Amino acid sequence: MSGSRHVPPLGFHALTGLYDAVVARTMPETEFRARIVERARPQPDERVLDLGCGTGELTLAVLANSPGARVTALDPDQAALAIATRKFGVGDLSVRALHGTSDHPGLERGGFDLVVSSLVLHHLSTPTKSRVLGELFLLLRPGGRVVIGDWAPARSFGDRLRFLPVRVLDGFGNTRANARGELPELLAMAGLVDVVEGEPIHTVFGPLSVLTARRPDG
Repeated sequence: MSGSRHVPPLGFHALTGLYDAVVARTMPETEFRARIVERARPQPDERVLDLGCGTGELTLAVLANSPGARVTALDPDQAALAIATRKFGVGDLSVRALHGTSDHPGLERGGFDLVVSSLVLHHLSTPTKSRVLGELFLLLRPGGRVVIGDWAPARSFGDRLRFLPVRVLDGFGNTRANARGELPELLAMAGLVDVVEGEPIHTVFGPLSVLTARRPDG
């Protein structure tokens, strides 16, 4: 996102159509999304950005929790966004779907109460992570919240071994900050405050965690 080479959901564009099925069989995705929504606490009148919405499952979870929320679903992958848009249409949901990245001209600075994101940052190089988080800071209103779910630090040998397939698919450089536990520091460097990383969810590919932060008031 935001100027980086786009890495599709499963590492290869040809696999995008299989993403939902693969994730459903290999990951605790429902639990993970539920934890993101629990931490996010979306309210009915809030403006929410789903950054890197992929096939739309997190957007659907946000709206199931808070049907009145006004959600913008953003993704640089046209195939994934097409799948998401079909899901939104079946549910007759009022979702603004945008093809692009966090510097999309259709995104208003200070226009969002909440930004959520699931399994996006590990696709990005560390400089691009920093740039995207800086853009998120500007997109949030003062006091606005950000809730990010992604791969957590691989601290043990077992975690590092389980995380290896993800690193091979998505790139060792892109996943380095996740493996080293640097995401909280990157959020803080972007100007976000009250950064908290939750307890990990352990998976066959290593631990996942949810990070929360906010833009300072004023």
